[in-house]
Amino acid sequence: MKTNGDSRFEAWQIQEQDFPRQGNSMDKLKFLIRYALLAPSGHNVQPWKFSVSADEICVIADKERWLRDVDPNQRELHIGIGCALENLLIAAKHFGYGHQVAYFPEAGREELTAIVKLTPGGQPSPFRDPSLFHAITTRHTSRSAYNGRPLSKQDFDRLQNCCVETGLWLYMTSDLEVREKVKELLIRGHVLSMGDPAFCKETAYWIGQGIFAFPRPLAKIMQFAFPYMNVGWAMAPMDTRLVMSAPVWAVICSNVK
Repeated sequence: MKTNGDSRFEAWQIQEQDFPRQGNSMDKLKFLIRYALLAPSGHNVQPWKFSVSADEICVIADKERWLRDVDPNQRELHIGIGCALENLLIAAKHFGYGHQVAYFPEAGREELTAIVKLTPGGQPSPFRDPSLFHAITTRHTSRSAYNGRPLSKQDFDRLQNCCVETGLWLYMTSDLEVREKVKELLIRGHVLSMGDPAFCKETAYWIGQGIFAFPRPLAKIMQFAFPYMNVGWAMAPMDTRLVMSAPVWAVICSNVK
């Protein structure tokens, strides 16, 4: 990823060859966390913390970065933490670690979302393609429309086979009727969200923090202007054009306890 000297992108400067092979266990686990930090999250708030010991990493929800008005049910918060955890496990496999993950291991301590026990030279996960490691540092966000190229059956099947854990499944469709119904829901959701002053105020704050990669002066101007701009009807058509250009829609579903 090109950073153009911007300090906001300093985390992306990680190099595989810098892994501290001669360092102690904690040095090595801290290096793995640097890959976890590159995960995407809603508004790029990065709602996670990590605690490291000699052989394990605790993944902790940072409630100070919880989008309380944008994400009142903490759904996106936990999706973001899940992305960070997945990056961590991919990096651990690449550098020769086996792992065991305990989810929400302590009753009454919901902010402790996972404990990852790491074993050098342990049994690697059979579910993670080795090429995913290099995808971590080349990931980027694009808000451009898709090019309309259809998804091959091979790629469709590869995506479908990604869900291997109990309680998860992937629903994929290119059915136009389904897509039209979802488009209607998307438009309604935009209008309702942008009509909520608390939602707009919280979103404005994070715009000022640079979530859309605007130049800093423009980001600050947008932060103060956004709550007073009636952008719901303007943004909905733009976003629906983007999602309708996708050849396939996919929804990751899970059991809710």
